[in-house]
Amino acid sequence: MPRTFPDQSATTDDIERGAAIPGSRMVASFLRAREARADTQRPKSGKASAGSNRARPRLLTLPEQIAEQLAQDIVSQTFVPGQRLKEMELANQFGASRAPIREALRLLELRGLVQIEARRGVSVTQLSAAEVDDLYEIRASLLGLAARRVALTRDQEFLARAEACLQRLRQHASTPLYGKYFEATYELSNLIGQAAGSTRLFWLISSFSQQVARYTRLSLQGPNRRKHSLQNWERLIKAIRGRDAEAAEQVQKELVFGSRDKVREIIAQQTRE
Repeated sequence: MPRTFPDQSATTDDIERGAAIPGSRMVASFLRAREARADTQRPKSGKASAGSNRARPRLLTLPEQIAEQLAQDIVSQTFVPGQRLKEMELANQFGASRAPIREALRLLELRGLVQIEARRGVSVTQLSAAEVDDLYEIRASLLGLAARRVALTRDQEFLARAEACLQRLRQHASTPLYGKYFEATYELSNLIGQAAGSTRLFWLISSFSQQVARYTRLSLQGPNRRKHSLQNWERLIKAIRGRDAEAAEQVQKELVFGSRDKVREIIAQQTRE
């Protein structure tokens, strides 16, 4: 039986609500930011009707929907690093022709989730220790800058949403559901990126998110690791609430580097095996 995936009428609003494509918050946030930027550049009309100043949600194409589902499978380790992805098998699973499958794989290649090689096909990317260091160092710098900016503004709406995420972190910090804990950290990181007030900065943060997401998820398996992570997240939100920009930037970097160090251990173990 073909795999089910969101129907072709799904929109960016559907993704934002989580009704269409589970786990695609990063893409939804980026699309929303892009639409907002386009809206500010659109010529104003004195005869505009009510609600016309909002960008109309864009329908997702079939390849984009398939790419989102495959991205979620990669992040959740349904497809593991190094695994081959065959177009024909995916076409059968999704009940689609090979053309949209091929385009979906190209989209994933742009995100750094798969590698397409002539005569060798497509495989899930497997990061080296050096690549992990690069990605996490860049991510730490970007999120550190974002956290500093958020602390300087201390937006009340952000704080309310961040507190809701913290509650979910506390709920899952000591349970076996480390995937739920990861999802809350992922959402909280994106909230910080959005609240920084720069579409370009948020786009840069988002562009690294899915590349490291599967490794960050694995790094949060241990309850002790999640407990330490939770303590740092609470320190970060406290610093933002207190408008301590330097502390916010420092703690945010500590969070990212904590994930990096655990991911290093995981990759070293995989290499030995």
